[in-house]
Amino acid sequence: MQQGTSVRPRDRKVELSALLILCLMLFAAYCNTFQSPPALDDFHSFIDEPSVRVTTWSVEDLKRLSATVFGWGRWIPMISFSWDIWLGNGSLFQLHLTNLLIHLSAFLSVLFLVVVLARRAEENPDNSESPLNPSTLALWVAGLWALNPVHTSTITYLVQRMAAMMSLFFILSVAFYASGRSLVLKRGSYTSKSILCFALSFLCMLLAFLSKENSIMLPPTLACVELWFFRPHLIAEMWAFIRRRRILSLVGLMIVLVILYYKVPPLLTAYTYRHFTLSERLLTELRVVVWYISVVLWPDPGRLSLEHDFPISTSLIHPPSTLACLALLLAMIFWALRERRRFPLASFGIVWFFLNLAVESSFVPLELVFEHRVYLPSVGLVLSVVVLLRAALRRAFLQTSP
Repeated sequence: MQQGTSVRPRDRKVELSALLILCLMLFAAYCNTFQSPPALDDFHSFIDEPSVRVTTWSVEDLKRLSATVFGWGRWIPMISFSWDIWLGNGSLFQLHLTNLLIHLSAFLSVLFLVVVLARRAEENPDNSESPLNPSTLALWVAGLWALNPVHTSTITYLVQRMAAMMSLFFILSVAFYASGRSLVLKRGSYTSKSILCFALSFLCMLLAFLSKENSIMLPPTLACVELWFFRPHLIAEMWAFIRRRRILSLVGLMIVLVILYYKVPPLLTAYTYRHFTLSERLLTELRVVVWYISVVLWPDPGRLSLEHDFPISTSLIHPPSTLACLALLLAMIFWALRERRRFPLASFGIVWFFLNLAVESSFVPLELVFEHRVYLPSVGLVLSVVVLLRAALRRAFLQTSP
């Protein structure tokens, strides 16, 4: 079993200095965007939305913000837009500043998440990932993620605050949950600190649900946290429960099927307004997801844009890259499931990436590609790349050293 090493005061000062430098770099990267004009959905989402103009902040006014086109599903971001317009008298500076502060908060939440998961991964006796101080690993992952140019549209395109806020609460919910579970295992029972962590996790979950609809993937993500870091036999336990409670499990399955029966068909009617079919979208998204991976790893500014003209896949071999992308994605998923014990952080990062693209890159009739959709998923991708690259370099160094 790998043992965590204590952090010396000098190392702590170095880490705090690195954290300060990263925060300054984030501010320097986006401080010249504070006067960027609104674009596209900014206008109908909040600029031209009369409900956003709140002056009294009464319960009635706050409730009125749920009556926008987004309803309760994005109530928290709409409150933040209303607050910015009230506080800054509609100034672009105030709106952009809040977007940057949300991104900075998400950066800090990624630090929190990686530290908690890395410390837990150290306890795995089968872990083959190279040992690295959790704080150092977190700084690398969070820094590379936060400074990646692919997130430019999420931060500077004002309405995509919705994606950033949902991501912030999503990450915090997972981090607090993992922290609470770690405390329970360490102390052998529930303590006030662990209960507080679980309460904060639940609160952040609610805030995520009120920020954007694809936060629905938070419960499956928490289940994966359990499976990867706390209960490696969770699947077997669930299967045993299903076998013992067949009737209850059947009722649960029927409820899910009924919900899908009433919710999915009306959703699919939106394909009548798209220039692609359901099957074409599913095939094209195979290439889109690979493109997301490539643009995170190689964020050339020439590849970034608010809009993309992405060719449609009509079959697995038209274009041929569709089949190749399917093979690549299946290989990544297979590796992550197969190596979850030996490479817990890297494999979990891959699962995180795919889980958080499951809504916007599946059957839902949305536009094919937007860069802001990779904001949350890329946390896992960067985590996997950093951990695997570190392990590969260490192994190569050990093989070449005398």
